[in-house]
Amino acid sequence: MEKFPQTENQQEKWDQLADKLEKVQADKNKGMGVSCVRQIAQYLRMGMIKEAQTFAQTDHDKIRNYPDIKEIMINELFTDEQEHPWSIEERWTKNES
Repeated sequence: MEKFPQTENQQEKWDQLADKLEKVQADKNKGMGVSCVRQIAQYLRMGMIKEAQTFAQTDHDKIRNYPDIKEIMINELFTDEQEHPWSIEERWTKNES
C-alpha cells in the first residue's frame, strides 16, 4: 500500500494517535488486544486516514465494546467529520431520555 502524502506535522499527529490506540488496546481481551484497532493504527501510520476511518466504520460494533477506545476515535480520528460511526447510537440515546 502506498503512503498518502501528509505534511510532517499531520503525519506526526496520526502517528501519535496510532501510538495511543495501540497502547490502550494492548491490555484488552486478557492481554490479547483488539485486532481491528491494531489495523486502524497501521492505516494511520501509513497515512491512510480515510481507510482508517472506513475500517472503524466497518468494525464500529466491535469497537463499541471498548468505550475508552471509542471515545479516542470519536475525538481524534473523526474530529473533522460531521458524523462518526456511533452518531446514530448517540441520537438514539438522546431520544430515549
